[in-house]
Amino acid sequence: MESRQNSCIELIAAFYINSFIILRPLLTKYSYISTYILGIEIGVLVIVYLFNCKFRLDRSNTIRMFGVVLIVTALFLIDFIFRRNMFTWQYYYYFLIYGGLTAVFFINIKDYGKLLEYWTIFAIISGGLVLLDPFNEYTISGSYMDFGTAILPAFAASIIAYAYYKKKLILPLLLVFLLEIILYANKGATFSAIGIILFFTIYMTEDKQKRIKRVVLILGLSIILMILFPTILKSLVKLSAYFGVGSYSLSDVNQILTSGGQLHSYSVRTDIWDNIGTELKKNLITGLGIGGFEVKYGNYAHNFFLDILITHGILIGFCVFIMIAVFIKNTIKCRYKERFIFSSVILLLWILPLMFSFTYWKTNYFWLFLIINIYHSVSKDDMGDEYESTNTYI
Repeated sequence: MESRQNSCIELIAAFYINSFIILRPLLTKYSYISTYILGIEIGVLVIVYLFNCKFRLDRSNTIRMFGVVLIVTALFLIDFIFRRNMFTWQYYYYFLIYGGLTAVFFINIKDYGKLLEYWTIFAIISGGLVLLDPFNEYTISGSYMDFGTAILPAFAASIIAYAYYKKKLILPLLLVFLLEIILYANKGATFSAIGIILFFTIYMTEDKQKRIKRVVLILGLSIILMILFPTILKSLVKLSAYFGVGSYSLSDVNQILTSGGQLHSYSVRTDIWDNIGTELKKNLITGLGIGGFEVKYGNYAHNFFLDILITHGILIGFCVFIMIAVFIKNTIKCRYKERFIFSSVILLLWILPLMFSFTYWKTNYFWLFLIINIYHSVSKDDMGDEYESTNTYI
């Protein structure tokens, strides 16, 4: 059974992951000193963290952390020497913030029950902070893309609160989060929300008969939604107009239904992917380097797998894909329910959005998924509930 000690460790880790959204109103208002605010936050969290764990860090996870940081740093150094560009150190900064520091705060994590609980609370709070952002011209988040990134974890957390913690009062807020994702966020956030719903309604149902019933129900509702989709779309567009806020996502879909033409945002992605195909024919082994494609074409890959390939080439790319596949397998096999839920939701929060938008260097949930799988191997989970941590400490 996992230890229930050091709950402050889990509290700090959960807060740090959500602090990129929680602090955004403050960072937006005082943008001229935002770097100092972030520095103070990180400094305070590190000090409290170290005092709470009495300066004793899990030795195994610490070694793994330094190993990962050194490997990634080596990749950046090689690119800096042979093919540096304006994005080289910019992306290294994002890696340190989203990957390096996250790895530090997760070194001593043992109690995934507390971690899941704290993360759920902070994620819902962060969603509440940006709830009115579409009606204020995205003043806090900055754009509909960033709004989707901010509101999606809150939606996932509200589903956990409703389905796992049985907090039925969260249902109205859950529906509001979902509606705002559909109306005012990017399409990747909408696809991710659907994936999260499917995960909790199907995969998290242990009773086989209930699972079959829910699958049949979802299929039936999907058929009905497909039939009524044009009517529903028009209603949502009218609802968006009633609130006085344009909806980029709905406008794109409406464009397909009304004009029958190719959707502009997807045609842009098609052009990007065509350029990647052209470049891979010439640089399949080594890729273009970190930021290389973006410098040459003025845009990133808009797809995780293509991003890895065009950046690092087929050799490193193959290793990364194998690692991701193993981590996904480990997540599915995990026997600790709370760790399973947390790791699965974190997976859904990055893998679906990264299929169409964003770059992994700036996606904190991508790095978090890697970290929790690097720190906790499936072999421990397979030992069952009697497993007690025997890791040594520094």
